[in-house]
Amino acid sequence: MISSLAVGLDTAKGLAVAWNRPLVGVNHMLAHALTPRLVVALDGGQSVEFPFLTLLVSGGHTLLVHSRGLTSHQVLAGSIDIAIGDMVDKVARSLVPADLMENQGETVAYGRVLEEFCFPRGEADWMYHPLGTSERKHETTEKTDAWGEWNLGVPLTRHPKADAFSFSGLGSAVQRVLDAKPGMTNAERQALGREAMMVAFEHIASRVIAALKRAEPGVRELVVSGGVASNRFLRHLLRRYLDIEGFAEVQLVAPPMKYCTDQAAMVAWAAAEMWRAGWSTELDVMPVKKWSLDDAVPSEGEEKEGPGGVLGVSGWVRRECT
Repeated sequence: MISSLAVGLDTAKGLAVAWNRPLVGVNHMLAHALTPRLVVALDGGQSVEFPFLTLLVSGGHTLLVHSRGLTSHQVLAGSIDIAIGDMVDKVARSLVPADLMENQGETVAYGRVLEEFCFPRGEADWMYHPLGTSERKHETTEKTDAWGEWNLGVPLTRHPKADAFSFSGLGSAVQRVLDAKPGMTNAERQALGREAMMVAFEHIASRVIAALKRAEPGVRELVVSGGVASNRFLRHLLRRYLDIEGFAEVQLVAPPMKYCTDQAAMVAWAAAEMWRAGWSTELDVMPVKKWSLDDAVPSEGEEKEGPGGVLGVSGWVRRECT
């Protein structure tokens, strides 16, 4: 929302002038991608070095990005309809019993509520078996015998696209099942929610594996960031996929839960990294509504020739770093 961006940017400009400090523009998605590097700086742990793959999963975005450097990124896949977080929220609002929602207070983290409802025992309830295994076939038979056919479907099976995600159809399928069974028990609701998350997360994992198979040597980390990265079942499923598909050496790196959602620390860290690399921003810059991470994509309203992506907006100032 451009008005919200304008308020924040104008406040930052005022502080920069009042305190005689540099202004550094930050791409929201870049801030998410760099969050694991912030965590290393704060708490130690595994260092994340370029190049790496970044899976940005939130309420507004689903992106798979090849991050080759601080200002060099290529978007490998993105959603053609709604974001994964949007789908998870919609499923939570329709599937989680009303009495549980009412106990959440004024601010409801729908994704967290859905995960806690569907996996009340945490890891003990995951029991994930990959496609094609005998365990998965047995599990599917048991669910069909107990609840009947849900027919959620796998996104983009009719029109396969390795560079695309799609989640709107999955959310609609869940709603159709609920509409057909107005008296659905909580046990079936939990099973249906687990199924919806599994199908969505397998859809994501398939694109990750396809990207790793195409990536040049040197990619050793998969960074998972954004609000949906706090979903522990997603992390578990991605790890299983990596191991099964021959990418056991690729480390799955996700920030602690408190750093998964939007917060000021990740933006400040991204600004610090840009500043150390020699970049700052002129005070006459305007907010940018659409600012792609992809080097090949020009930003909205930019007509000048030159790079796209992080450096594709006006107002950057480069200084020599010592």
